[in-house]
Amino acid sequence: MKSVEHNPLLVIPPAALDLVAGEARKRLVSYLNRWGHYDALLSYFATWLEVQPTAVMLREGRARVMVELGRGDEALAILDELDAERAVSLSRRQLRLRALLTARRFADLEQLLDELVQDEDHAVFAWLMRGDLLRTRDDAEQAAAAYARAADLDPTAIAPIRRLAELALEEGDPERARGQIDALMLRPGYASGIPDLQILLRAAQLAEDTHTASALAGQLAAIEQAERLATAEALGHRLAMRPEAERLAEVPVEAPAPALPEEAYRVLRDIFGLDEFRPNQARVIQSVLAGEATLAVMPTGAGKSLTYQLPALLLPQATVVVSPLIALMKDQLDGLPPQARPYATLINSSLSTSELASRLRGVAAGQYRLVYVAPERLRQRAFLHALKRCGVARFVVDEVHCLSLWGLSFRPDYLFIGRALEELERPPVLALTATASQETQHEIVHSLGSCETVVASVYRPNLYFQVIRAGNRDEKLQALRELCQQIAGPIIVYARARQMCEELAAALRQIGISADHYHAQISDRDATQERFMRGKTRILVATVAFGMGIDKADIRAIIHYNLPQSVEAYYQEAGRAGRDGRPATCVLLYAGSDKARLSTWLEDEAITRDDLRALYKAVRGMMRGSFDAVDLNRLQRALPGDDDTLVRVGLSMLERVGLLKRHFDTPETATLTLTDMPAPDPQATLIAQAAELVEGVPVEVNLLDLAERTGLNPAEIEAHVLAWHDAGFLRFRGGMRLPLLELLPAPADVADRIEQLLHDYRVRQEQRIEAMAVYARSSECRHRTLAAHFGQRLAPCRTGCDICAPQASTGVRVIRAAGQAPQPLPPRDDDPRSDIQRLLDGLAHLPFAVGRSGLARILKGSPKSPIGPDRLAEHGSLRHLSLSAIEDLIEQLIGDGHLARDERDEYRRLSLTEVGQQARRVS
Repeated sequence: MKSVEHNPLLVIPPAALDLVAGEARKRLVSYLNRWGHYDALLSYFATWLEVQPTAVMLREGRARVMVELGRGDEALAILDELDAERAVSLSRRQLRLRALLTARRFADLEQLLDELVQDEDHAVFAWLMRGDLLRTRDDAEQAAAAYARAADLDPTAIAPIRRLAELALEEGDPERARGQIDALMLRPGYASGIPDLQILLRAAQLAEDTHTASALAGQLAAIEQAERLATAEALGHRLAMRPEAERLAEVPVEAPAPALPEEAYRVLRDIFGLDEFRPNQARVIQSVLAGEATLAVMPTGAGKSLTYQLPALLLPQATVVVSPLIALMKDQLDGLPPQARPYATLINSSLSTSELASRLRGVAAGQYRLVYVAPERLRQRAFLHALKRCGVARFVVDEVHCLSLWGLSFRPDYLFIGRALEELERPPVLALTATASQETQHEIVHSLGSCETVVASVYRPNLYFQVIRAGNRDEKLQALRELCQQIAGPIIVYARARQMCEELAAALRQIGISADHYHAQISDRDATQERFMRGKTRILVATVAFGMGIDKADIRAIIHYNLPQSVEAYYQEAGRAGRDGRPATCVLLYAGSDKARLSTWLEDEAITRDDLRALYKAVRGMMRGSFDAVDLNRLQRALPGDDDTLVRVGLSMLERVGLLKRHFDTPETATLTLTDMPAPDPQATLIAQAAELVEGVPVEVNLLDLAERTGLNPAEIEAHVLAWHDAGFLRFRGGMRLPLLELLPAPADVADRIEQLLHDYRVRQEQRIEAMAVYARSSECRHRTLAAHFGQRLAPCRTGCDICAPQASTGVRVIRAAGQAPQPLPPRDDDPRSDIQRLLDGLAHLPFAVGRSGLARILKGSPKSPIGPDRLAEHGSLRHLSLSAIEDLIEQLIGDGHLARDERDEYRRLSLTEVGQQARRVS
């Protein structure tokens, strides 16, 4: 029996309850029943029955609530009255069975069950109730047999399977419970419901699978919130028809959250101006305040920033926040409420030495509680030394997925965070990201250490996901124009190439749409962004350089013109829509050739063995010994193509295969001044002598030369100097810093290591592209497909994508749900087959494999065809189509999985897939 506390999500004043009738009342009762808010529902029935005391449906409804609350005798009293008044209905007889079980009147129940198992109309339910009775008596084996009997009587019934899953949980077997529900979900056309998710949640909790449990709890909370809002809206419209009615009052709701100090709620209310925490925020904040290392994976719009900003104002020392972009830091600082802004500062490369010193003094004095820093600052030992002296309460890593070498947002400086944490004596860490697959989560934990993980559900009920299939570029442009005309409000259109952004923005302006373009090379990026943020430009066509940290809550649509590089990238970018909680649309324009084009583009961009060889050769040429400071700008200019990505990422790859090591950055020169304090250790005396220091006289030195002369480790000499500075033996002022590299002896298997590294990179890249293409072609719920990619279980959304609710789509003319077969062109009179069938048959009968253009010429009957009609019956069978139309049809069939293209083959030859073979057999 459910045990539910009195926590109604919708509170309606008694004066307004009599206005809630008909469909509105059914919707309210259904919602409260489904989510177990029985106390509230019982009070509503009492109010309605005062006005309609003889209403049968209301009295039956009240009896059902009594059963759920464990008040079986009271329910039976109501049923006795009803049965005395009118004929017993099927539903009322079943309700009596449940009431007898709740009242523990087992003898009466058994007598009734013996009668009903012989009745065809009641048999299935009777066997279910017999199983429930046997469970109450702890006879699990016989209970399972009763449920199995019910399932045999009606193989389509859902309740017996759920009962078996519940029984498995009672016996402590979560895997068996999961298996039962998984089998249920695999039934053709079955849409799993809330009870299934609740069983899976209990199974995950029993198995101590915190990752899955957190995801399922988040999904259930999101579904309930969506239903609450929909019910409230429906009731609000209903009451609005009667202006004299007292309006609906809503009580804000959140998923169950841990208790926090009263001070946290005061700060939430008085400083941030909020009345409640969003789902998962309180849980993360509790973990942060308790000093537990935490990884929080929360989707865009879930309020990640509050999880460290609020605790920072409650902790005695500074919270350091690592953020990947200066613009992102500035946006986060500007987005703070006015009362919190004086307690925050940022530290990046734009600061002068005096300003940096001033801000660090403010941190030490307790003036600043939030300190935003760029990741490259963490490579400066002197900076970390100063932070440690100031005191660090918590260490936050924002956009933590940037530390994944395999990720698209990889930032090499993020890999050094673990070393920086050691230098700071490991303050409690909070790692934050909107997107992290389970593999990326493992990388994060490996780099930062063990973490308590809070994973929010990726499900966002206000987002409608849609894929529009377009055969060629013209159709894509047509779809884009129609989307931008149909969807009101701000829109971001993502395109891969800079030139494409400019062309698309111009095409939209030509039809009177306010549009601008944004990419890394435009001269007025800040002004362009500002126009969009202020609503002066409605549509921004941008590369992915735009978006991270952009806090514009009212974006009504995100449209991807090209196939994104990964599902993670797509989800993060699409998630920028609808951050205000209102409905928004996420559209992917997809052509069958997109996957191949993305593969080719990424292959051209990929780092090769020759690239790494050239980089290593350049590094060795610039270094004067096994240790040296290297100017990365100079290194970049020394490479063919002047490639900054090769320098940034390539050095990390060389480090991973064991050819070099990058240490803390080192000052090119430093100024040392000897004081009158005694030397704290022999090494200090040695350094003073080697540098020929004279008391009170500043001397400029090269620390690497000093290390070489004294035998100290060049990577550690600055740490010694800083310690001697703290001891008062000398004063230290560092100059401009450069990366300190150490050449390592080449491992004997270094060639194999490089090959394996590049192979792993290629494989992961191919997996990312394939996963994105699978999403585009899938005929399964979009939300569910996204959730599965991130290791989460999700029931079909029913209303939030073009697969589950195609009627809610944009209605653009070229729309075709991905996964459906392309519509065949009209067949010719002399051949009853469809164009698709002719193409599939032609490819199947070819004497040798060909590529797209070759197959198109053959089926067109072109003079340039590689074979003639004597070798293939289908030669010229599509002569009524243009070559480009045939090629588009080929691309559609590739996209739908009927054909495969060998991307590694020089001629990219085609072949039939199993799906294509099946289509030929069916046709």
